[in-house]
Amino acid sequence: MPYITSYDRFQFKQGQREIVFSLLQERLGDLPENVILDIKALSRPQLILLGKAILNFTSIDDLVNWLQANPPLPDDLTDRFI
Repeated sequence: MPYITSYDRFQFKQGQREIVFSLLQERLGDLPENVILDIKALSRPQLILLGKAILNFTSIDDLVNWLQANPPLPDDLTDRFI
């Protein structure tokens, strides 16, 4: 099993964010800056949940409501082994 460095985890999270932002822009159009900042503060597990939730979004209000219901959390310990 290869060793995953902090940099590798950071890069993986950046890749997840890029995918989520791409999907959101395709689905909802340009995002307000405050929404972008809220998404950037999400943990890796939350980014995965948001990626799944995007399938049900029909408006920016759906995204804002999701973000309000899922405030940013620190990355949990399982992230260290992904």
